Amino acid sequence: NMQLRSEATNLIRNHFRELDFIEVETPILTKSTPEGARDYLVPSRVHPGEFFALPQSPQLFKQLLQVSGFERYIQICRCFRDEDLRADRQPEFTQVDVEMSFVRQEDVQGVIEPLMVKLAKVVGKEVSVPFLRLPFRDAMAWYGSDKPDLRCAIKIQDVTGLFATSGFNLFRAAADSQGQRRVRALFFPGEAAGSLSRKALDAYQEQAKQMGAGGLPYAKWGKDGLSSSFKKFLDPSEEAALRLRLSVEGEGLVVFAVGTDAQTSKVLGDLRTKIATDLSATEKDPVLSTLFHDKNAYAFLWVTDFPLLEWNEEHQRFIASHHPFTSPHPDDMDLLETDPGACRAVAYDLVLNGFEIGGGSIR
Repeated sequence: NMQLRSEATNLIRNHFRELDFIEVETPILTKSTPEGARDYLVPSRVHPGEFFALPQSPQLFKQLLQVSGFERYIQICRCFRDEDLRADRQPEFTQVDVEMSFVRQEDVQGVIEPLMVKLAKVVGKEVSVPFLRLPFRDAMAWYGSDKPDLRCAIKIQDVTGLFATSGFNLFRAAADSQGQRRVRALFFPGEAAGSLSRKALDAYQEQAKQMGAGGLPYAKWGKDGLSSSFKKFLDPSEEAALRLRLSVEGEGLVVFAVGTDAQTSKVLGDLRTKIATDLSATEKDPVLSTLFHDKNAYAFLWVTDFPLLEWNEEHQRFIASHHPFTSPHPDDMDLLETDPGACRAVAYDLVLNGFEIGGGSIR
């Protein structure tokens, strides 16, 4: 691992050197500036009662460098954030920090993608460019996440319209809500999905409840036909329409979430990879290979067009979704006055197998 890290670090430096970036070391002992986490503080010996802060990122320093005339900056820098330890969060970590002046989003992506190809090769993975560009809205609609794992082929589908006259009040009320609430679904094909036990389904329902759902309605087609948590309300025409919409050709399982776009995305986004992973672990059904394209692959993508602003209930006004220094999308400038919540940002995240590994924006 130490050798691999050294090799990767050298590769990163050489990549940016070839592109005429200048490497700069920015200060570690500095004044506290607002960031996303708590600062580590260092007391000053010569100014009693005063403190330095360790940097959460070199944000202000690198932007001052850009303003002063350095158009291409790179730093492999140490950052410090006083936050709880998690699998992908440590108090002290190293990141590759890049700034470029007078560029577009595509220029930044054009610098980063070849670097990812080189780094993937170091660990024996072959990836091709360009990476998929997926707008935030589509990522949430199809995968329920702004950092989707594209190795899993299952997509969320909106089936609200199928239940406009349903006898199942929960679904019909969503269909009558004029878009305020939706019925969204995940379909998992195969024998293993169609024969899932009640115990397993109850466990998924409990997970859904922990994420704020009232429950997890389901329907499954097994060797004995249809079984469902709401079968008595599902007439033959609705079952036929559901099978057609979800492309059900044999056995399988469909789970539903009812609520707003945000609520259903939260529930189904997590269950999408959880259920697919559990099913594929059984290794007894050839259909399961369709759940994952390749578990060992590196599935890179860019998630783009994030919302610029979001409504803050406490302050009753719009605030920056990420930070206030991101450019509005040029096609949405007229929305800043008329519909600010619909305005997109020129912001982008680099995602790999369900993890955000990088991101940035045009200032």
